[in-house]
Amino acid sequence: MSDDERVGLYVVLKSLGRLTVLLEGKGIVIPAVFTGLLDQAWRWLAEGKKVTLKGVEKTMRSTVVEEQNAKAESILLNMYLYALSDLAQYFKEGGFESLECVEAAVIDFYDFYVAQMHLENIGGAGAVVFSAAQETAVKEDPVFAGELSMLSADRAFAKKQIDWSGVESTR
Repeated sequence: MSDDERVGLYVVLKSLGRLTVLLEGKGIVIPAVFTGLLDQAWRWLAEGKKVTLKGVEKTMRSTVVEEQNAKAESILLNMYLYALSDLAQYFKEGGFESLECVEAAVIDFYDFYVAQMHLENIGGAGAVVFSAAQETAVKEDPVFAGELSMLSADRAFAKKQIDWSGVESTR
């Protein structure tokens, strides 16, 4: 694995960990197979232990919901699963691009999440097009901006790593 891949994997694992905590804090149940995938990914990063995807795809198919009339919580879980799907793709086929897709999916998640919070604050429901000022407010929201900042800090930390064997302790 290249240094760029290690850094990319570290960054997405940290962000997926934060995402897991956020969703669980909202009462959204994350199936154990997905948290198990994250556990395996951390061990692979630290020790090179093989990642098995047994049950991941099947559970993903049964967990993803149709978004047409879904509640925001279900859409948030779907978005989390999209990011995990890209992570599974990385372990299935390799390729740094899959890690970049995970990171993009995480950013999309936070964009949606914060936009929903702002929508609730203004009393909106249904489809809404935000004004430029509202879009700026979403991008400057502490939750969204904080995640972008943490992604950057995680990347800077990971780039300094030489010995990855103890990296799980930074979860």
